[in-house]
Amino acid sequence: LIVCLEGRIEIKVYNSNNKEYLFEINNTNKNALLLPKKHWVILKSKAKYNLIAVFCDFKYDKKNDYINSFKQFLKK
Repeated sequence: LIVCLEGRIEIKVYNSNNKEYLFEINNTNKNALLLPKKHWVILKSKAKYNLIAVFCDFKYDKKNDYINSFKQFLKK
């Protein structure tokens, strides 16, 4: 779950079929974005100052959970 506490964030989300979804969250309308597993996410700052909080339901394991390239993501 990504929550924007200050500013405005654009979030691009890609699924494994390379389908793109575009969202924007900000602190004025108090919205958040819940992301499913196995999606490629790109965050882009849309304000001068931004602060986000990310909540996760499992411990992050960089070695086993993180894919470093978009091409590698599409192969999975």
